[in-house]
Amino acid sequence: MSKENTLPISDLEKIFELSKSILGKETGYSHNRKILKKLFGKGEYTFEEVLNQRIALDRMYSTNMNRRAFGEYEIAKGIFKLFGKENVVKKKVLSDRFEAFLENPSNEDDEVYQLLFPDTDDSDNSGYGYQKNGKKLNAISLITKYAYYVTNDNFPIYDSLVLLMQPKFIDKFELQCSNKNQIRNKCKITKHTKSIDPQFFEKMKYTLDKMQEQTGNGNLTYAEMDSVFWLCGKLTNYSISLILEYPKYIDFKDAALKQIDKNKDNFTI
Repeated sequence: MSKENTLPISDLEKIFELSKSILGKETGYSHNRKILKKLFGKGEYTFEEVLNQRIALDRMYSTNMNRRAFGEYEIAKGIFKLFGKENVVKKKVLSDRFEAFLENPSNEDDEVYQLLFPDTDDSDNSGYGYQKNGKKLNAISLITKYAYYVTNDNFPIYDSLVLLMQPKFIDKFELQCSNKNQIRNKCKITKHTKSIDPQFFEKMKYTLDKMQEQTGNGNLTYAEMDSVFWLCGKLTNYSISLILEYPKYIDFKDAALKQIDKNKDNFTI
């Protein structure tokens, strides 16, 4: 990428501040966060509470697990099988295990790895929940969101907005070890057709480390990075309902409908 297409690190710092300003207001995003924080606030959870947490995450993040038969149930069952004890699972146990996983995310013997990447001999039965064709899919997006909240926002989220924005930020702010394109491309998250980037967690840690290094702010967190990717991704996709405060959204909606009505002859369905 040529220098004309890159942005100074000072702009990256401004984006972090803008993200805090926008998402800190009374928006749909902040309301959803408050609800989820309350659901994850206890020190331990029963099976039913874990199931409710999963359902709430699926609803608020539109991960579509509800379209799979027994999807949320199988994830909750997997969590209890690996980490539950005496009919409850403790938040600290979950938090410690998820954070420890990030130290060596390629360890296939790690129980968190096994939760994220359930392995069977039949690929059609590897995953959580059943689609209408009877096959299963991974639930990496929903499980990383669960880990994000159970660790108090200290876990990287895997979703379409991260896949969209992380490579753009790598390019726009030249977040690489050298000026070699080979290095820059190596740390970009790639979208696989049937599976996730096997180095997703390493690349997210790399991205956070480089942002900390180049902004001089060693306190930047996964939560702040995720908020920036989420906000920029929503704006890129022209999706603003969770970004605007309710009165501003109503004003915007009314103005947009008037504009559409005024130019309805130019619109086709």
